Amino acid sequence: MTNWITSNISEIGIYISLATFLLSLATLSFSAFRYVSTRRDAQLQTEFENYHKLIAELVGSKRDASTMKLDSQVAIAFELQKFKRYRPVTVRILSGLRAEWSKDKKNERLINEMDITIRKLSRLTRFVSYFKRS
Repeated sequence: MTNWITSNISEIGIYISLATFLLSLATLSFSAFRYVSTRRDAQLQTEFENYHKLIAELVGSKRDASTMKLDSQVAIAFELQKFKRYRPVTVRILSGLRAEWSKDKKNERLINEMDITIRKLSRLTRFVSYFKRS
């Protein structure tokens, strides 16, 4: 047995080095995967919180005693275009708010911005669904 080990010592060294390298590579890969998945989860949670905060501010459930300025609501309607993951529900929410708020003429600028956002998100939804069918 010792004779075989001494005659094949270079091959044994190569295999041990290869096994050590592969184990290190597997450990690095697992650590990188965990890091990326943890960061992604944190990013999704932040996006979720930001989206719901904007929706709450838009509809007025998070307002202080003072009323929100129309310009802030217009800006929020514009910002909702950035949340691509929430586009179907954003279109439904904005459509419902549009129907409710269009009765008041002072909301005309807000309604126009909501229409732009709805059109943009609807067009994007059709574009994405077209490529999902292919």
